Amino acid sequence: SGNGGGGGGSDGTGDGSPELPSLSAATTLNESASAPVLPSASVTTNRGAKSSTGTTVPKLVPAPTGSGLKPLDTKAKSAAFVRNKLEELIDGRQNDAALDPDERFLKTVQRNRVEKARDLINSGAIDLNGACNSFGRRAVHIAARNGCVPMLALLLEEGADFTVRGENENDTCFHLAAFNGHVEAMDFLFHKAGLDASDTNGRKETAVHLAARRGEVGALTYLKNVGVDMWALDAAGMTPLAQIPRQEDTEAAREYLQSLMAQDQASGGFGGSGGSAAASKFGNAYSFSEKTLKEMELTWAKSLK
Repeated sequence: SGNGGGGGGSDGTGDGSPELPSLSAATTLNESASAPVLPSASVTTNRGAKSSTGTTVPKLVPAPTGSGLKPLDTKAKSAAFVRNKLEELIDGRQNDAALDPDERFLKTVQRNRVEKARDLINSGAIDLNGACNSFGRRAVHIAARNGCVPMLALLLEEGADFTVRGENENDTCFHLAAFNGHVEAMDFLFHKAGLDASDTNGRKETAVHLAARRGEVGALTYLKNVGVDMWALDAAGMTPLAQIPRQEDTEAAREYLQSLMAQDQASGGFGGSGGSAAASKFGNAYSFSEKTLKEMELTWAKSLK
C-alpha cells in the first residue's frame, strides 16, 4: 500500500481489501476513513519505547508495593464495607488500635458515635466517669460541647456523673453547651440531668457570660426564659454585656442584652444581683480591649479542644 494507493483506499476498490492509512493520514483521519489506526506489533510497554510509527507508548505502572491498594473483591463491593472504609478515612480510626480503652471511648464520644460508645461502655473496659482527655474534659463535657443530645442521653442512662467539672476552668457541662449555643443540649442538661443553669465556673462566670461572649442569642434567650440572672458579675466585676466582643457576628447578642437593659430600666430596676451598680458602671463602656479579648479567646480555645 504505497502513496499511489489513494484510489483504492477505504472504499475497498483496487485490490479488493481496505488499506490502512499511512502515518500522515492517521494524524488527519476524518470521518471518511472506515478503518482505525492499529498499533504495530513492534510496540512494547517499556518506558520511552517507540512504536513503528515513532509514537511514544506510555508504560502501565502497577500499584506500588505497600500502598494498601488491593483489587476489588466481593467484600469491597458491599455497601457496608465501603461505608466503613470511608468512615475510617474521615475519622482516622485506623489509628485507634494504638489507644487505650479510655482514649478510644473519648474519641468515640467526640465523633458522636452513640452505638459504638454504648458498646464500649458495655464492654466494661472503660472508666465512664474517670476517662479524661488532656484538656481536662470527660465524656459528659465533650458531648455537651458537641451538643449531641443522644450521646448525653446515653451517658445519663449509663450513670455518668453530670456534676463533674472541667479540670482547667472548673466549668460544667451546662457552661460548655451554652458557650457553643447548643440550646437543645442546655435544655436536656437543665431538665433531664438536673444541672443548675445559674452555676458559675472558676472565674465566677455564669452560662450567660459564656453565651454572650460567643454572641449566642438563642442560648441567651433560653437562659432568660429559665430565670438566670442576666446581669451577674464575674470575678472581675464584669457583666455578660461587658464581655461581648465588638465584632459583626456578636452584634445581635449585644442588641438583645441592650434591649433587656432598656426594659429593666423602664420598669424601674436593672434586674438581678448586679443591680443599679452594674448599670452605672457598664451602661456605656461595656467592651473589653482587643488585647484582653484575644487573650480570653486563646484561653478558651485551648481549654475547649
